[in-house]
Amino acid sequence: MKTNKLRKIADIVKDILEQDELARTDDCYLMLKVLEITHPNEVGKIFTEVMLNAKRNKINFESIRRCRQKVQEKYPELKDIDIAEKRAEEIGEYRQFALEN
Repeated sequence: MKTNKLRKIADIVKDILEQDELARTDDCYLMLKVLEITHPNEVGKIFTEVMLNAKRNKINFESIRRCRQKVQEKYPELKDIDIAEKRAEEIGEYRQFALEN
């Protein structure tokens, strides 16, 4: 993925996080809000259909999640503290899981 596209997604994610507290706690909601901006003609469809056609529509949900993470690292005021703590706990659990045979 080109860096310019990631920068654009990060800018969109930052704007959404600044304006919408729910997007700070729910990645699926954040993805929907990003899609409303990047693919406005797709939003009228059922979210499931968008998800199923994501690859064809060149939508990368992992990029949106990673951009949220990077934006929140740079702008910690856009983090929800409870969710950040839960995510930190999950990271530890995933690391432990990865180390298991």
